[in-house]
Amino acid sequence: MVSMNDPEGIISTDEFVEVPYPDDSTLALDETLEETRSILSSVAAYLKRISKVPLLKPKEEKELFEELQIQKTLLRKIVFQFQDSNLVNPAQKERLKQLFCLKQWSANSHIKISPEILGKLQDLIDDWKTDIALEVLNEQYNRSEVSQREEFEAVLAELQLVLERTQDIQQHLVEANLLLVASIAKQFTFRDCPLSFLDLVQEGNIGLMTAVHKFRLEKGYRFSTYATWWISQAMRRALEEQGQLIRLPSYIIEARRRANHASIDLTKLLGREPKMDELADAINIAKSKLSNILQVSKDLLSLDSPIEGSDSKATVADLIRDDTAISPEEEISSQARREIMEKLLSTLSPQQARVIKLRYGLFDDNDHTLAQIGEKLKITRERVRQIELEALNKLRHPTRLHYWRELLD
Repeated sequence: MVSMNDPEGIISTDEFVEVPYPDDSTLALDETLEETRSILSSVAAYLKRISKVPLLKPKEEKELFEELQIQKTLLRKIVFQFQDSNLVNPAQKERLKQLFCLKQWSANSHIKISPEILGKLQDLIDDWKTDIALEVLNEQYNRSEVSQREEFEAVLAELQLVLERTQDIQQHLVEANLLLVASIAKQFTFRDCPLSFLDLVQEGNIGLMTAVHKFRLEKGYRFSTYATWWISQAMRRALEEQGQLIRLPSYIIEARRRANHASIDLTKLLGREPKMDELADAINIAKSKLSNILQVSKDLLSLDSPIEGSDSKATVADLIRDDTAISPEEEISSQARREIMEKLLSTLSPQQARVIKLRYGLFDDNDHTLAQIGEKLKITRERVRQIELEALNKLRHPTRLHYWRELLD
């Protein structure tokens, strides 16, 4: 470069500055930063879009759910007004009867059933009745006379309007509460979280839609309070199912969570770590079952993980025994037996030795029939049998007894 301090502008080699080329770590860092910028840009765009949706006031929220309940009632009224009990499938009748009996039993039984399960049961009954009625309505339309088609078409048109209005209300309620999902997702984003913020938001939105479908205005509480549980539950379930390399059933994950909470409480109460039977009694589960759950819930360890405290490049995989591999002792013993067998076969003629090797699969574990050997040696099957017999008689001779002793030792 030209020296600015030199009036003659002479280039001095001492003034050259060496610019290092970027190494792999620098390139990887640049890629990570670029990916992070892209993710943050996507998150910002999503938050900006949902923030434009105005929040619902308590009065507006109440009015929407009241109208939603009216639309659902109207939907059932429309589909049931043409119901013909003779058209209902006997299997469907039996299924509906079982659901009603189960709900009646749960109401009268001394066994306590959670409101969540009862709510799911009622939803199942309502959905099943509606599905049956819709199927019946469709069958009646196909079997109706031409003169009755106009009446059916009017009903179907009204039904379509009700369905569209129901979907519009549900969509409005969901979109107005998307910021609630985003705020809850922030609580779940922590270091090494297996799911990204947008993935958590997507799972939370599914929980929000479930909350809109199941919310009952007559219960008296705010929808945001009710929806928070469903949103959080959907996010937790996603973290449990997708955040592990090996997916565990939900009941195992739930049992492990209960065991962890009970272990913390018992440790504070007893002043020591609880025993397995104490922990099992605390969560009302069999000791053997709890032991199995805790065993399958252990953290995974990669086979490529380096061994702690070792200066070498050894990994965990190097410590695991390979049952398919031959040990050095077996390799040496096998080589010694092979050499003895070679010496024993060297006492035969070349043709006899080859017949014995092929016939009994010596050294390659691939035995041959007499016909196959005859085809290889261009001789008859009978001649192969004779050569085999002659070779076996020689091998049984007492002069070769010391070879057999060495093989058996």
